[in-house]
Amino acid sequence: MSSLSTVDAFIRRTPGISPVWSYSSELVHRGAAYTYAGTHWQATAFGGLDGLLGAHGAWQGRHGQVGSTVSYTFGKPGSLAVAVDIRWNWRGWDAAGEVAWKNGGFAGLAAFRGPVGPVKMAFQGRVVPSRFSGKKYGEYALAAGAEYKSEQRRALAGRSGFGSSVPRHQTSLTADAAFLPIPSVAPSRFQLRVYAGWQWQMASAWALDVRFTERYRNYERPRHAFRVDGKFGIGPWSAVSRLEVVQCEKVGVLNYWEGGYKDERTWSAYFRLTGFLIDQWNDRIYVYERDAPGNFSVPAYSGRGGAMSLVGSWKHRFRWITLKAYLRGSWMVRVGRPPTPGLSLQLHCDL
Repeated sequence: MSSLSTVDAFIRRTPGISPVWSYSSELVHRGAAYTYAGTHWQATAFGGLDGLLGAHGAWQGRHGQVGSTVSYTFGKPGSLAVAVDIRWNWRGWDAAGEVAWKNGGFAGLAAFRGPVGPVKMAFQGRVVPSRFSGKKYGEYALAAGAEYKSEQRRALAGRSGFGSSVPRHQTSLTADAAFLPIPSVAPSRFQLRVYAGWQWQMASAWALDVRFTERYRNYERPRHAFRVDGKFGIGPWSAVSRLEVVQCEKVGVLNYWEGGYKDERTWSAYFRLTGFLIDQWNDRIYVYERDAPGNFSVPAYSGRGGAMSLVGSWKHRFRWITLKAYLRGSWMVRVGRPPTPGLSLQLHCDL
């Protein structure tokens, strides 16, 4: 989630306070929050069961906003954090920055994104000392990216209105260079990540998505990854096939096929078959898998074997009550290991 694989990732939109629909999620705070939004001012206060207290205030204008955040966790030394953030737009260019203080150290980020002719450019700089992050290493990075979208558009089969067409061709290239020093340890560590992508809407129902990733570290083996997705979609029906190859210590290969149906009003179902041949852990391949809302599932595949999964959802409204149900079943088999079954059920009731 933190990688700069696209130009849009250089400056992210802040979601503010948002509810979590899964009680089992471990990456969120449980508590209460309140947001007040006026014409130009917005204020948020939040408190968690783990002792977290905080507030955020922002002034919003026609071209951007300026805000500040303060948070503190009782019973946890060094948990006081103060940050000031800004986001502004000038003649099509977005500028964003943040300066924060925590653990007796400062960190900062600045980013710019905007058009240069038919190309959208983006730049970012990050300074995150180890004293601020609490990690054993700091991060001092510079990144740049470019994206091009063709003016010719292709209508999507089975769709109408907003979002019913996409550019025929989209290409992007980003590079992120970072020093990752460990205090009092020499020599300094260096990392370079390069992402290249191409999307081709071949026809109204067919698309091709190609991606290449390169990671170089002066303290580890380089890692090369190549991925091809073939996609098909007509209205509520969709299908995708992915082939991904990774080379680090040896070579890892993964292929999956998925088909699905999604009715926006009532139900959806997706079935996936996956096969993988990955002998070394350093050649592992991460794959996003569908799950119920609030659950982010990106397992790392390694070894030799196969897997299958079935994910479904159902929604129905009874006057003033809306019921939602999500079911996921999975089965994985790997050579030399016992089978790994999985079954989860999640229910929602909106009043």
